[in-house]
Amino acid sequence: MNVYSNKQRWKRFLLAAAAVIVLATLWYSNDIAQRIRAEEKTKVRLWSEAIVQRAELVGYTQQLFEELGTEERGKADRLADAYRLINDPPRGMDLTFITDYLWSNKTIPVLIYDANDELLYQVNIPEDASLDSLKGVMSAANAPIVFNNVGHTVYWDESVRFSELKDVMQDLINSFISETVINSASVPVVMTDSKRTKVIRYQRVDSTAVADPEILQSLLAGMAGSNEPIEVDLPGEGRHYIYYADSVILTQLRYYPLAQLILIAVFTFVAYLIFSSFRRAEQDQVWVGMAKETAHQLGTPLS
Repeated sequence: MNVYSNKQRWKRFLLAAAAVIVLATLWYSNDIAQRIRAEEKTKVRLWSEAIVQRAELVGYTQQLFEELGTEERGKADRLADAYRLINDPPRGMDLTFITDYLWSNKTIPVLIYDANDELLYQVNIPEDASLDSLKGVMSAANAPIVFNNVGHTVYWDESVRFSELKDVMQDLINSFISETVINSASVPVVMTDSKRTKVIRYQRVDSTAVADPEILQSLLAGMAGSNEPIEVDLPGEGRHYIYYADSVILTQLRYYPLAQLILIAVFTFVAYLIFSSFRRAEQDQVWVGMAKETAHQLGTPLS
């Protein structure tokens, strides 16, 4: 009887110890999962804030470039006015200042052709430029200035500096989209136009979902349900919307406690079945032993 009582106490002790270990493991693993989840949310929040701040910087840079562009366009217009003034100057006007102004031009490309359409002068023209195609572009952008007395024609275009500013601005926008919005994201991202129907860029999203309009709208609705889309205004391209979902790690961690509980429940059930079978076998052995002992006492041998 004492042996049986001791065995029962050991079973209870082991069961309690197992329960404590399981609960401690569950609590510790859940605590780690919560910490990782918090870190993932922090990363996404910082990423979204970086997008907003970078978009504001792009907007401010665009405003600055527009002011500089206005100044450069004003220089081109004044240069054209100077050529027109030389073509038909007022009587008695000293043109020294005008000619000095024309020769001081360092940023505005100019082509001057004679009456036979032969090139006379070129100013601020790249060495590798195709003059014929460049002349066509200039003529389409700005009306040529014709000197009727000598038969010369002046072709001119916007400032080289202004063109460089536009290129830099476009590079900045491309960098904003590729580096800040797409490549630095650790989450599924979809960037759309203002109507939310055309996908501009995407990352960590199945291409088949992007190609199918119905699946795309369902995907965007799901993303919007998890996180508010980020609105950004890009110069020359209008408003864009950035949809993003939770990271894969965050999604997996959301179901991690449930999966862990299921595994523990399965393990407990299997352990219960094993212990129950052991207990039944033990009881069978006890009954067999008691039967043999009874038969021995009655003098009836059992084979």
